[in-house]
Amino acid sequence: LLHSMCYSYLIQVLSMGLIVFGVTYKVFLIDVVKDAEKKEKEAGYGYDDGSKASRMLGASPVISDEDSAALFSAGLFVVIISLELMCLTHCGIKRALEHMVRRQKGGQHGKTMVPHWPVIIIALFKVGIILFTMTLSQWTKDPAELTTCGFCIVLALSASR
Repeated sequence: LLHSMCYSYLIQVLSMGLIVFGVTYKVFLIDVVKDAEKKEKEAGYGYDDGSKASRMLGASPVISDEDSAALFSAGLFVVIISLELMCLTHCGIKRALEHMVRRQKGGQHGKTMVPHWPVIIIALFKVGIILFTMTLSQWTKDPAELTTCGFCIVLALSASR
């Protein structure tokens, strides 16, 4: 019962994190479209039929680069933490932590517990990625760099599964 209740709460937190992450990504996308329109206008090519490309994206909140970077990294952090905790609560956190050690045959009393280093290394890698995600807005405020880092973070966590 406890696992299903935690899972239910994590789904709600994940949904909220995805909303924040999606809005900040849209802000980055609108900035890219505005930069492209500016470059087209300066270069003197393209056409202007009175409509802007950003209208196709819908309304967007006006937000500073620092705030959008903080919301982007916080949203990605919440999404990653929610997904990792959902995996842990699937079979129980205690059982998931038991994978960190393995039984070794032999020894004085038959079976002894030894660290299972591949699992520990992957867990430490994930903790490092999560800490980097949490502090991502402190490293850079540039939307292009943030989205590239976000992609690399998601790719690294996918590869670690």
